[in-house]
Amino acid sequence: MKSKFLIVMLVLSLFLSCGVAMAAPSANQGYSLATASRGSAYNVIGQKLVDMVKATSGIPIVAAATDGSLDNVAIMSKNKNVLALVQNDVLHWAFQGEMMFNGKKNSRLRLLACLYDEPVFLVARKSANINTPKDLKGHSICVGLEGSGPEAESIVVLDIIGYNLDKDFPRHIHGSYATMAKLLNEGKIDACFVTGNANLQNMRAACANTPLDIVNFPTEMLDNLSAKYPCFWYHIVPANTFDNDNLVQTPCVMAMLVADYELPDEVVNGVLTSLFDKANLQEIQSLNSSAAKISLD
Repeated sequence: MKSKFLIVMLVLSLFLSCGVAMAAPSANQGYSLATASRGSAYNVIGQKLVDMVKATSGIPIVAAATDGSLDNVAIMSKNKNVLALVQNDVLHWAFQGEMMFNGKKNSRLRLLACLYDEPVFLVARKSANINTPKDLKGHSICVGLEGSGPEAESIVVLDIIGYNLDKDFPRHIHGSYATMAKLLNEGKIDACFVTGNANLQNMRAACANTPLDIVNFPTEMLDNLSAKYPCFWYHIVPANTFDNDNLVQTPCVMAMLVADYELPDEVVNGVLTSLFDKANLQEIQSLNSSAAKISLD
């Protein structure tokens, strides 16, 4: 099992080795921070951050709701004035031109900050009796919005389980976390993939009357995952954290803040200074359980 430290260093080496050539800002130029669907952890954190940046530096920047990490990278390939929140696996694949970015390599991406761990939860209706990842076969599932990090993680995790999304789940559904919660409550899906603690907490709150399970991943399966896809490691959920009776192991990625290598120094410094200002950081950490993990440590 690769350690989180080694995986973070792998990602860092890809970007820092390329150097960071920042450009001078243009007058009255607007910037945006690509986040994810409205109300998601990325979107809430991103909106708060840009509000702070505008208040402290006057930089014209807005938070943009998007379909998530894959969509954010696609947006950045067309606009150098965009920063984005993305997951480390998507960032790695985009920079290397691998997986869904085969033939679409983006070597302009630069890492600004590693933010927090994002466990990839397999959530199932308790009545569906999905006790192991292998039990998914034959069930209806939702895998996140098209072009999102959760969709990418769903494909990878299903591969390690031994399934192909399109072949084994031909009627799978794409949707936001709000859509997932609605479909779980209505019994129209049996399971879904949820990335991040805050998003899971929001889903559990929305499904208060629908008993849910967090499915445990065997150690061997997680070892195979990190061996084949080095950007993944594992996360341990202690018993009784999310009404889980027993300890649960689940795959994990990391949320990262990235930018185009020509983004002006003024903008980079303004964003990072706002993010890691002590008072601002405490306010951001109070937003949700995912943001609470952001620190300078």
